[in-house]
Amino acid sequence: MGEHPGTCSDGVRLMSETRAGTDQDEDGDGDDNDDNDDDHKDDEDRRRDEEGVPHAPQFQVFRRRWFVLSVLCLLNCSNAMLWLSFAPVADQTAQYLRVSVDQVNWLSIVYMVVAIPVSFMTTWMLDTWGLRVSLVLGSWLNMVGGILRYISILKPVPAVMWGFPVLMFGQTLCALAQPLVIFSPTKLAALWFPVHQRATANMLASMANPVGLLCANILSPLIVESTNNLPLMLGIYAVPAAVACLLATLGIQRSVPPSPPSASAETSTSEPFFQGMKLVSQMQDQRVAVATVCSLLGFFGFAVYPIAMELSVECSYPVGEASSSGLIFVSGQVQSIIYTMVLQALTQELADSPFSTCEALSWRVPVLVMAGLCSLGSCCFLLLFRTDYRRLRAEGTNEQGPQYGLLTA
Repeated sequence: MGEHPGTCSDGVRLMSETRAGTDQDEDGDGDDNDDNDDDHKDDEDRRRDEEGVPHAPQFQVFRRRWFVLSVLCLLNCSNAMLWLSFAPVADQTAQYLRVSVDQVNWLSIVYMVVAIPVSFMTTWMLDTWGLRVSLVLGSWLNMVGGILRYISILKPVPAVMWGFPVLMFGQTLCALAQPLVIFSPTKLAALWFPVHQRATANMLASMANPVGLLCANILSPLIVESTNNLPLMLGIYAVPAAVACLLATLGIQRSVPPSPPSASAETSTSEPFFQGMKLVSQMQDQRVAVATVCSLLGFFGFAVYPIAMELSVECSYPVGEASSSGLIFVSGQVQSIIYTMVLQALTQELADSPFSTCEALSWRVPVLVMAGLCSLGSCCFLLLFRTDYRRLRAEGTNEQGPQYGLLTA
């Protein structure tokens, strides 16, 4: 019985020493486990080096990618609003500037005309100078063009700065910015976003353009209730352009993130521009039906747009993202000009139409021709288009070796 107190005391002392040793390890004074882990990692690295096995790369994504994406969305939306700002109020614009409606229509057509030659230069700029230079240059062209549009329509300014020619010059500057902005979504998605977010980023940036077109068609008639409100409309449209320019100039500091978010961004095997080019070898009684068909066409057409942009990059890899999406955009602009002229020529004049006080045209034949062309194109695409997803296959080949990781910063 006399030994029990001593034994208990020894046990307490032993437990205290054990707890103290444990606390010492937790405080970092006895990191035996960490040292063992580090030694194990060093041994593993040495073994990989001896066997020639590559180390597992760690991909990292940065929160700033969402800021860059937001700036691009705002810039794309602003440029689209500047594009079709006059189309819904063509009569009021013609009356205010004392020009014909055909001249006002050229304020929209100039976008398509300018885009064809400029698009090739834009793809080269994106692949050579990088994303930041293209976005900053596009934002400045967009802002200066928007300001010139506003100044040109203010009658108190000097006569040399007022009138249709200055307005057309400002609109042309905005048109020069369009390829720089509209080609960037695929490049941004490829360089800044991981594989599972690329389609989302491309969709958001691409769909900002039709959102801007929708805003222009809604806001312009609401603002221009009379011709005197035309300067107000141009001033409102110049504000988003100025904000986007400020954010792009001060906020976008680099074309690529500090570390790549995916295997394709890390390897950066996009071909040079020129090498990439070589690798790419009247229905008055049917208003509801017409509105429904047009709505469905717009709904599914805009939904297909970002998918087509992403598909162009996949099937043309390692051609640069700007080159592949740029060629599709150029093709679309060329077809737009051709279809506009041909379909307009196919219209027929309606005699004594009670529904309009101006010249009424029947668009029955053009609509049927366009529907036939769309159906033919869709069938040819489904039956003949067979592609290899080269970018995904290249990334899958790389991932068969080491295990990839993704970090967020």
